Amino acid sequence: MSSTPPSPPLSCPYRHDPQADDHDGEIAVCRLAGEVTGVADPEILRVSRALCELCVRRLPLPDPAIPNAYAASLVCVACERIIERGGVPECDADTARKLMAWAAQHLDLAGGRAEMRAIHHGRRDPCLYLGDQTGERPCLSCRGSVRQKVFACSHEAHTDTTILDCARCPDHEARLATGTVATWAVGVTTAPRAVATLERSLRSLADAGWPDALVFAEPDTPLPGWLEFHRVVQRPVTLGAWPNWLLSLQELTLRYPWADAYLLCQDDVLYTRDLRAYLEKTLWPTENTGVVSLHTALHQESATRGFSALGENEVMAWGAQAYVFPNAAARALLRSGLAINHRNRGPRSGLCNIDTIVGQWCDLANMPYFVHSPSPTQHIGDASAIWERGDTIGRRQAGSFPGEDASFCDTMAIPTPKSRSARKVSPPNHWDGTLAICAPTIGRRDALGPWRDWLVTAAMPPRTTLYILDNSGDLEYSELLRIIAIELDETDRFEKVNLHIRRKPPAVPPRHSPQRHWNVADAYNTALHQSEQDEDFVFLLDDDTIPPLDCLPLLYGQMAALARQGENPGAISGCYESAANRGFLVACYSMLHWSKFISVGSLGPSEVVKVGTVGSGCVLFNGPLFWDCAPVRGETIGGMLGPDSYLCSEVRRKGYSVWLHGGVVCDHLSAKH
Repeated sequence: MSSTPPSPPLSCPYRHDPQADDHDGEIAVCRLAGEVTGVADPEILRVSRALCELCVRRLPLPDPAIPNAYAASLVCVACERIIERGGVPECDADTARKLMAWAAQHLDLAGGRAEMRAIHHGRRDPCLYLGDQTGERPCLSCRGSVRQKVFACSHEAHTDTTILDCARCPDHEARLATGTVATWAVGVTTAPRAVATLERSLRSLADAGWPDALVFAEPDTPLPGWLEFHRVVQRPVTLGAWPNWLLSLQELTLRYPWADAYLLCQDDVLYTRDLRAYLEKTLWPTENTGVVSLHTALHQESATRGFSALGENEVMAWGAQAYVFPNAAARALLRSGLAINHRNRGPRSGLCNIDTIVGQWCDLANMPYFVHSPSPTQHIGDASAIWERGDTIGRRQAGSFPGEDASFCDTMAIPTPKSRSARKVSPPNHWDGTLAICAPTIGRRDALGPWRDWLVTAAMPPRTTLYILDNSGDLEYSELLRIIAIELDETDRFEKVNLHIRRKPPAVPPRHSPQRHWNVADAYNTALHQSEQDEDFVFLLDDDTIPPLDCLPLLYGQMAALARQGENPGAISGCYESAANRGFLVACYSMLHWSKFISVGSLGPSEVVKVGTVGSGCVLFNGPLFWDCAPVRGETIGGMLGPDSYLCSEVRRKGYSVWLHGGVVCDHLSAKH
C-alpha cells in the first residue's frame, strides 16, 4: 500500500515549524498571531494546515496590520487561548481581550484593501455621540453588586451605552478639535447656465488653496478646455440640483473615505485668497460641528467676527454655495432618513432645497450649522438655476465679502500659515536644501555616547537644524543630554539645536500597545513643534539607531538618482535589524504590506529596493511631503502598528514611493538586547 505523499510546502512568511499531528494532518506555528500578541508559545500559536491554506489563498495576503478574515480568526483563537490561561507574561488577559475585539472587526472582510487607513484618533478620546449620564446598571462582567454608569448615545443605531462599550463600538467617532483639518476632499457641482461661471469659480477656488477639485457635471455643461479629464465626473443624464449634490457628496466620501473635511461647492462662487490656510487654522468651531457654510447671506451676517452658529429656526440657510462637512458629519447626513427620503417625498419632486435639508438635518442631529462673518465667499450667479423667478441679488448676496484679491488670513488678523497646497518642491541640488533632524530619546544611556558621536562627526548638509526631545523623565539623563545639546549648539554643524525636556513623560506601555504608538507619535510631533515646517528634508533618527557616518550623503544621492530615473521617491531609509523580528530588517519588500520581510544581510551595498514600509529609526523624507503627512499619527488600522507604518502608508497613498538602501547599514542597539 502506497503511503500518502507529503503535502507541498505553503509559501507564507508567518508559517513556521510545520509538524505532523496525531490525526495524520499537519500543524504549524502562526507567527502573524505571534507578532500581533507578542507571544511565542507554540501551543498558543498552533494552526492547522487547512486553515493556513485558506489564509494564504485569500486576499488581502496575510498582514498583521490588515489581516484577512482567516488571519483574523487565527488571532482570535490565540487570544482565546491566552485568556483561558488567565494571561501570559508577554500578553495579559485584558490585552488579549482588546486584541480579540480588534481582530473580530476583520472577520467579515471578503476582499482586499487599496491602502492602510490612518485612524485620526485613539479610542481614549470621547465619542462624538456620547451624551450625559442617564443612570446605572449591573456590570455583567463583574462579580457581586458592581454597577456601571449608563450614558445617552445620540447615534441613530444606539440609545445608551457605557464607557467600555463606547470605546469598542464600531460607530465610535472622535470629537472634533480646532486645527485638526489636514486632508481635504473637494467637489464642485455644475449645470448649464445662460452665463457660464464655472471656469472663473474653479480658478478662484484654486487660488484659495484647492486646485484639484472634482467637477460633477450635468449633461451639456460647457467645461474649460484646461480641466483635466480625470477631474470631471460627467453625469450621463440630468439629475437635478439635489440628486447631483447628494450623489457628489457620497462619491467624495467613497473616493476619499478618510478625509478630514469634505468641501462641496456650487459653480457660481468666488473665494478669498488663503481661505484653505485660514480654515486649517480655525476648523472646527465646536467638537460636534454639523456643517460650516462658507457663504453667509446678507441677513445672516453677524457683528461678531468669526464663526457663529445659527439658531434652531434660522437654518433655512439661503444657499448651499460652499459647505464644509467634518468626516463623521458627512457620513451621518448621507445615512439620515431626511436625506434619503427627500427625492421621493420632498417638494418640487425632491429636486432642490439642498440648504433646507442640510439645515433641518443639523437641527434634528443636534449638530450646529455655522456661518462666518465676514463671508469668505461671494455668490456670482446672476440667476438661480432652480427657481424660475429667483435671482441671486439682495439677501442671497454676501454683504461683507472682502474680495478675491484679499487674503482672508489678513482680513481676520491671524498669521498666514504655510498652505500645504503651496509648499515648495525640493531644490534641484538636494544638498543645498534645508534639513530637520528629529531625534526623540527615552533615556537609553548605553546609546547616548554613540548617538552623540554620530551627531558630532557625521557628514551633514550645511543648513541643518536639530530637534531633540528628552522623553526619559530621568533628571540625571536629562542633564547629560542638556550638556550634549549645548556642546552641539556651540559647533558650526547646526543652524539651531532645540532641546525639549519632559519632566513627567508618559509611561512606556508594552510593545504592541496602541498607547505606546501614540506616545511615540507624540514624541515626534513634540520634537518637531519648533521647526519651520518648511524644511526641504526631514531625517528621523531614533536614539538607539546609529547610522554610518556617510549615511546622509548616501541617502540624499540615491533619492536624487531615483528622481532622475523617473521614480517619485518620498522616503528612503537605512537598513537595520528589527528588535521584534530578529534576523529581519525593519522593512519589507511588499507593496501589499507585510507579506515578505527582508532578511538581514540579503541586500548588497549598492542595492536599493522599493518597499512597503520602513522603520522610523533612520529615514530621510522629502520635506514638503512629510509636512503634508504631519502631524504624525499614532495608529494605523486597528491601532496595532505605529507612526512608522502611518507615515509610509501616507507617503504611498499620496503617490510617492518608499525605498531601502542596502549600503546604509545601521547599528540597532535595541536589537542586541
